[in-house]
Amino acid sequence: MARRVRTPLSFFVLILIALPTLVFAIRTLRNAPLSEEDRQYNEGDYIPLFANKVYSNQEDSRKRSFKELLAGDCYVNSQYELRFKMGTTGKLLCEKNLTREEVAKFRNAIGNKYMYEMYFDSIHLSKNIGDDTKDSFLRLHLFKS
Repeated sequence: MARRVRTPLSFFVLILIALPTLVFAIRTLRNAPLSEEDRQYNEGDYIPLFANKVYSNQEDSRKRSFKELLAGDCYVNSQYELRFKMGTTGKLLCEKNLTREEVAKFRNAIGNKYMYEMYFDSIHLSKNIGDDTKDSFLRLHLFKS
């Protein structure tokens, strides 16, 4: 029976395969939304709101490539201070004056029905960025959540 010889090259190939998988797992799990056992809150406890991604509307579906399917999630803790059993309405998070280029990007995103995705304690929130009303004039509305 032939004996398998392990060379430094085979070890290097194994590292090249395992390292990206490990990095992907660490990056994915590091900022994941809260799990079932983490959901016990007392009044006033902070509940994080995770922003995930902005993407093209999936209802206008087409066949997507494998690369597009592997685009993945990237959870980022938003700056919203949300507390358990404590109501907050109409609080300003930030102010920003948009440049012409940024306005054009928003118009493009609204016209192409882009959506945003967030998670609040494992509740999936998804909504259009804005709305394109079909009047005689092009009117674009940016939604406030």
